[in-house]
Amino acid sequence: MDRERARSDPFVAQPRAAPFLVSRAEGAYFYTPDSAQPSGERLRARLEPLASHPHVAELRGRGLLQAVEIVKDRDTLEPFPAEARVTGKIVAAGLAEGVFFYPGGCEPARDVITLGPPFVIGDAEIEAIGSALEAAIESAVRRVLDRSS
Repeated sequence: MDRERARSDPFVAQPRAAPFLVSRAEGAYFYTPDSAQPSGERLRARLEPLASHPHVAELRGRGLLQAVEIVKDRDTLEPFPAEARVTGKIVAAGLAEGVFFYPGGCEPARDVITLGPPFVIGDAEIEAIGSALEAAIESAVRRVLDRSS
């Protein structure tokens, strides 16, 4: 490897990438699926407290790709009305916390928040995502419920 590439290639230049398994195929570097497993497990563990939230129907996902389904009533799985735009409100509240969440879902699971952080995520970023998601859900749900009262 030449010196210029060693300084400019993000996979070589970033010391944070060192703990991950890096493979080389056809001249491109990529992280293997196994390299993201520990980070995915830590992310899932951080999200696990949301499983008991009164407006979370389900946590699902694998590795770093996780999703949270939001409902009006956890016991009956009654969704929020479409016009409440809960997913958009959660995404906006997440942005206010400095974190972007992917809006997702379609009938019947319309309000789904998806997370897909990079493979090189660290513990501080996982904590930031978890805290921001908790705050965003609380903020958005409170706004929707206050308007409907």
